[in-house]
Amino acid sequence: MVIRLSAVTLLDCLAAALSLLIAITLRVGDERAADYVSQLPIGVPLFTIVAGGVFLALGLPRRAWRCASIGDGIVVAEAASLAVAAFWIALWAAGLGNWLPRSVVVIQWLCLIVLMGGMRSLRRVLSDFSNGRALDLTPLTGAEERRRVLLIGGCATIEQVLRRLEQDNDASFEPVGIINDGSLHDDMRVRGVPVLGSIGDLSAIVAGLRAKGKGPECLLY
Repeated sequence: MVIRLSAVTLLDCLAAALSLLIAITLRVGDERAADYVSQLPIGVPLFTIVAGGVFLALGLPRRAWRCASIGDGIVVAEAASLAVAAFWIALWAAGLGNWLPRSVVVIQWLCLIVLMGGMRSLRRVLSDFSNGRALDLTPLTGAEERRRVLLIGGCATIEQVLRRLEQDNDASFEPVGIINDGSLHDDMRVRGVPVLGSIGDLSAIVAGLRAKGKGPECLLY
């Protein structure tokens, strides 16, 4: 656990350092970037330390990357905002606020969010593929014992339910389709499960599934 937390913290700190260097380079160009960095050699290390402290204070390293979600993305944005704000406030307080063009602040903030969010998104994608969830690469354990179910609800609710079912190999339900409550379009797919129609088409949908040998045994709201 300690090794994992340390590794995650180091990766986020590396992203912080890179975000400042990339922002400076994008703003002033390759040739002048080295001159700006040399004017305040402590600048990049200072931001790295400040960012690391913010990340630890927000508990960012304790969030599992393989289960990264929109909520994690929001926390990453908050952490990046606080880290960048704290760094530049410290520079202004020390009379070093004119070290870089002010537009670097925005570029740095965006770069940090992209770098940190990108690492987590990549880990989530790799986790889904390795577990066979992304493209149904592996069969579900005990699928023959599962009850076929039609899901009814909104997009956000359905996505959460499907995610829980995918993560639990001992779940007792096998989704065969989604009934649209108005928030989804027919023929869409949510985590690989097709939207079959609206609640008014329920009888026809059930009959069609039964004809294919996939008749639902229950509805899940």
